[in-house]
Amino acid sequence: MFRPLTLISLIADALLCVAVGLGVPALVGAINWLATQGWVDTPFSAIITAATAVWGLGLGGEVTFTIDPATYPQLGLAEPFSFMVSVAPLLFTVLIAVFGWRAGARMTIDENELPWFEFVIGVAAFVGAAVVSLQLTTPDVVAVNVTSAVVPGALAWLLAMLAGMRVWEFIPWERWLGEKTDLVFELARRAARVAAGLVVGVFGLASLALVVAFFIGTGRVIALQQALQLDISGVVTVGLAHLAYLPTAVVWAASWLLGSGFALGEGAYSQLGGTHAGPLPAIPLLGLVPEGELPALWALVALPLALAIALCLIDRMLSPNDADRPWYLRLLPGAVGGLLAAVALSLCGVLARGSLGPGRLSVFGPHPGWMLLAAVLIFMVAACVGTFVPLEMIGMDAAAKVLRPAPVASTAVQQGETVTSPVAREPSAANPPASPVWQGEPASSASRREPGLSWFTDDPFEAEPYAAEIDEHYPVAQPEVSQPEGSGDRAKRPDAHWSRADGPAAADPSEGAADDGRDAQRRDPKEVSRRDLSEVLRRPDEPDIYADLDEDL
Repeated sequence: MFRPLTLISLIADALLCVAVGLGVPALVGAINWLATQGWVDTPFSAIITAATAVWGLGLGGEVTFTIDPATYPQLGLAEPFSFMVSVAPLLFTVLIAVFGWRAGARMTIDENELPWFEFVIGVAAFVGAAVVSLQLTTPDVVAVNVTSAVVPGALAWLLAMLAGMRVWEFIPWERWLGEKTDLVFELARRAARVAAGLVVGVFGLASLALVVAFFIGTGRVIALQQALQLDISGVVTVGLAHLAYLPTAVVWAASWLLGSGFALGEGAYSQLGGTHAGPLPAIPLLGLVPEGELPALWALVALPLALAIALCLIDRMLSPNDADRPWYLRLLPGAVGGLLAAVALSLCGVLARGSLGPGRLSVFGPHPGWMLLAAVLIFMVAACVGTFVPLEMIGMDAAAKVLRPAPVASTAVQQGETVTSPVAREPSAANPPASPVWQGEPASSASRREPGLSWFTDDPFEAEPYAAEIDEHYPVAQPEVSQPEGSGDRAKRPDAHWSRADGPAAADPSEGAADDGRDAQRRDPKEVSRRDLSEVLRRPDEPDIYADLDEDL
């Protein structure tokens, strides 16, 4: 079904993505051009050309720069000199992926069909806008290979749109798989979870390695920055360029952690065992590359291996029915997830590889094939270890039991019968229901009871019901304790209630008879509530600790 609003929004997303990708470098260049009074000797078209070159690199294309001897006589060139740069700043690739996913997610998808017409229009709008934006360069100075730039950018946009549309939900899996649909879906979901965890975890470890390398190689980075002899605007421009290449450096560091390393030109490389490189261009970011040989760094390959093993174990903990399946079904989630993660990492290596200059500088970045091989070996070993090692051996069995679903209720509960605890006693006249705090009453009864009053209150009559409640559930025989003459001289109030100054009332014969028959018949709560708090706290063979206080009062 044709939806004009969705179509307009898709075209707007494509145009906005291209505008941001081209406009941000142009804005930075324009600010620098104005701050340095570049209008004196530099036309504004040079700013647009430089921004287009950066956008072409962000799309993944090849950009050829030509240096005219007349323009730069200080270089002493006899003829024009050309060189190619093709290492992509992957921050622009991330930008394309985010906008593409957003465009796919906003599409209104029917229940039975995919909006293929809108999808084709969205991809075509991005391709058309990218081709037009790459035509703003000056060919004799900067030449962008349009085909090499548009194809990777269009593929990134297309895959991001498919992910935003959740296209896998509209494939007739049940018709293709039949009775095995549920099993395949469960294994695929687990494999995708493991793959996503591996990719994110490896990039996280690579980012941590970059932070450590920055603290170790800060001196080299500053020296390379000073060698460029830049002013303030130049430092800001170079800093923003390094920010755009920061995801590219993370991919290089991921390849380094996996053991495959990365190239620093023809015949030069850096890996865990050490770095073998010749003279490098004065790029401050290259100051993070470790120098010398240190074979002990090969131990760092244990980090991605331990990460993969941990993810496989966690996947087993979250899958309670996995132990009853054949060994190959238990191995599939970890193995397939590791394979998917290795492919994703190698694709990132393809985008992060290219040329940084002429001659031996034409090969820079990780080798995708070696990166794929190293990732597959590490992840497959981790899948085998994480699948077949018993959870009891590593102390994760208790955590697995906690994460597993609760067992099915018993037969008596399923049939609606009431299950009574053997410790609980049936309430009766001689055995009244107990308080939930003291007798372990069910929580439902506790929620219906009034909360007990605090003993620490300004009103002396508020403490009496709570004391009576304690005495009611925990009756204790109160022996008579002789007191000195004159102590505890209390005057009885007409309403049989006593203030804190008066103290407890003197026991009359009726109350003494009730006290003697406490075990035979429980007192009336109203009658018990009139007792003073000191009488509840009194214990055998202990003097009246309130006697002196009562005498003073």
